[in-house]
Amino acid sequence: MAIPGKKPTPTKLKMLHGNPGRRAIHKNEARLTRGLPRAPRWLDRLAKREWRRIVPELDAVGLLSRVDGFVLEAYCTCYGRWVAAEQTITRIGTVYQPSNKKGSKYLQQVPHVSIAQKYLAEARAFAEQLGLSPSARSRIDCPSSASSGEDDDLD
Repeated sequence: MAIPGKKPTPTKLKMLHGNPGRRAIHKNEARLTRGLPRAPRWLDRLAKREWRRIVPELDAVGLLSRVDGFVLEAYCTCYGRWVAAEQTITRIGTVYQPSNKKGSKYLQQVPHVSIAQKYLAEARAFAEQLGLSPSARSRIDCPSSASSGEDDDLD
């Protein structure tokens, strides 16, 4: 059974956002060791390429730990499948013209369109959790020490 209500914002993100609601900071939140999760071998070529693109960026601002692999895997998998579906759509188009038993023809959407829409929506949800969208980044106020590679006060 799901827990009702809005998901709590992790303390690290709340501090990076500047704690706009001025709510009390959770002092006993679990703190994980900062580190890079390993890319799983089963990721396809497109997903691995996305992994290699985003992990250094997320690590530079201190938003990754070794246990974040699942969210990264899910995002990269959805991203790779979305790109693959979009490439197929580019190659074959968005509709085709099948004929029914009477021989009349009609237009029908290729399945890759709905596949692309599904994976794009899922990738966007994971991207939001990882701070990968422009709107998510606009809410994060990174201290200057995080971009210079030094340890920040939140670690």
